[in-house]
Amino acid sequence: MGNSQDEFLNSGWRGDSVTGYVFGIMRRQFWVLSLLPLVAVGLGFVFIIVTEPLYTATAAIDIQIDENRGTETVSQLSTHIARIQSDQITMRVIGDLDLDTVFESRVGRLRSGIRQLRQKLGFEDNVDVSDPESQAILITNVLSGLSVGQLGDTSIITVSYTSPSRSQAVAIANAWANAYVDLIAAREERIAARRVEILHTRTDEVSRKLAAASQSAQDLLARSGFNVIHSQELENRAEVFRDRLSSISSDETAVTARLRMFSVENASTSRTVASLISDDAAETRVQLAQAQSQLDQLRSRYGESGASLRQTENAIATLHQTLDLALERAREEQELELAVLAAQREGIIGELDRILGYSRGGDWFNLRKAEQDVEIYQDIYQSYLNQLENFLQDDVVVPVSLATEARASAAPSFPNYTVILVLAAVTGIVAAVMLAFIREWMRAQAVNGRASARPLTGG
Repeated sequence: MGNSQDEFLNSGWRGDSVTGYVFGIMRRQFWVLSLLPLVAVGLGFVFIIVTEPLYTATAAIDIQIDENRGTETVSQLSTHIARIQSDQITMRVIGDLDLDTVFESRVGRLRSGIRQLRQKLGFEDNVDVSDPESQAILITNVLSGLSVGQLGDTSIITVSYTSPSRSQAVAIANAWANAYVDLIAAREERIAARRVEILHTRTDEVSRKLAAASQSAQDLLARSGFNVIHSQELENRAEVFRDRLSSISSDETAVTARLRMFSVENASTSRTVASLISDDAAETRVQLAQAQSQLDQLRSRYGESGASLRQTENAIATLHQTLDLALERAREEQELELAVLAAQREGIIGELDRILGYSRGGDWFNLRKAEQDVEIYQDIYQSYLNQLENFLQDDVVVPVSLATEARASAAPSFPNYTVILVLAAVTGIVAAVMLAFIREWMRAQAVNGRASARPLTGG
């Protein structure tokens, strides 16, 4: 019977009947193949029961990317992520939520029990947060449950926190996100307030300079003796005087030409002179022409009496005297007009020389500089006022905002019950198969050893 059993084992191991050999192994190693997976699954259940579940809550922060900055979106988001994980935000969250001085985000039941036991025995004291070293430990412990990252390719940053308590994970995640949003909002408000303060300071400074420049310009204008409120008026007045001088010069030339007409022969018959005399003198001139024509007719008649000729000649002489008086008055009027133009020209030249003389002095340079300063300061002052008005009317733009608040999750993020049980079952099956094959190999080695030893003993 021993030989038949050995032959069966040897034939199965050598591969003569693989299927039979496998079934033989399954039959012989039934308890190993059955119990080991069950033990592994049981250990998985024990791990699930012993391990304290961890819950993860996630809040989302929307970041407004500044397109005017030279940095890329990823760089700006990386800066925000680093700031969210800073010690400043961590200590603010610890203060807002009044967290324990000794805080461990992922403490298990075993560790928690040991810690409580050490505290009862006096081996572990509460940590003083004011101590820099203890504060660093506290920050490290609180940060251990934090996870901050970019959501895909968007400009949204997720703030996740993992804790054994659902409510604690939600509270810390929301507190962390709100703390950063509030910090940035406070920073923007401080920046805006500082800008307004700077603008107020600059506005007051420019206002003082504007008042000083305006007073200087007014003093220089008052000292100049000209009844003007701006140097441009003097320049305009000088230009008007120049135009007036040009017009007077033209008028003087015309009047002088008309006066020459009075000195020429037959001035009484000149059309130019005729346009200068009065209407009565013009009528006299017409009558003189008629009388002259009548005298010529009388002289051309034969046998005309001398009395008629003398009467007409006397009338012509009288008309000549009247016309000469009219021409003399017209000439005197032209001379008077020429004298008036000369007086006007002298007065304008004197006033123009006075303006030009002032414009060549140092006061004129100081006046122009003071007025230029006034214009510059007025523009700057108005610009500052407009900026102040815009700052006061516009709301402070905060580049970050809370996109989504964290909410409590129904299932823990760790451990994953399904994954652990499946992994335990697979591990148990693999281990059982390996153990079964090892046991069969050891059994075959023992059978072969007995077979080789039998001829030596003579059995």
